[in-house]
Amino acid sequence: MAEGYHENPPTYEDSVRTDPIAPSSDNPATLSHNRTITSNDKRSTLTAFITSLLDGYIIPNLPFPPSLPFTNTLILIPTNHPTLSPATASPTKTPAAFPGERVVSLPSSANATIIRLQESDFSIESLRQNTVLQELNHQLSTHLQHLGYFIKPIIPPAPTATKPNPDISIHSPSAEWNTPSKAVLAKGEVALDINLQNICLRIQNHMALFETRSGIALVIGVEIGG
Repeated sequence: MAEGYHENPPTYEDSVRTDPIAPSSDNPATLSHNRTITSNDKRSTLTAFITSLLDGYIIPNLPFPPSLPFTNTLILIPTNHPTLSPATASPTKTPAAFPGERVVSLPSSANATIIRLQESDFSIESLRQNTVLQELNHQLSTHLQHLGYFIKPIIPPAPTATKPNPDISIHSPSAEWNTPSKAVLAKGEVALDINLQNICLRIQNHMALFETRSGIALVIGVEIGG
């Protein structure tokens, strides 16, 4: 399991005391330490945090209006990620992607886009909070609805019991895996999938050789039906 990732992420209330999202007098987008932090303060700070993430990184990488049907998967990686940052990364400025860098843990149909977050506020500790993921899903869904799209809830397929056929051997060419069919989106329908995933990247190391590294990143899947 990647460093900095836990099965039970802390609540937003627990993490604001030490997290970059926490109130800071140096950041105008956050709150002052000189007054009591209320629930409205926390909500306002969280909203500003997600708005900055959307406006700076997510929305600019989702071209609208897109050519339909549209599929894109955004891979958001913090600059200081312990395993997914190449040795050539600058401590002050990291490019959006490195030469030859690509995602190898997703199918090519996912149309993955690697996005390296610049600000230290967007740490893996911040992004893995359930409250942050929920607010991100809410704000991105609201943005797409304002553009005239309909957000279709993701409903996992119900498990189906299949009676085995004794006449077909598992080694037979006619034996097939029973995989659930993927729901087809109508024109204008949008399926959003926002979660933390363990991804693998092809990255150049300090010897200019390419190697595969894995780690936790924020993955945003956007699919629009045509």
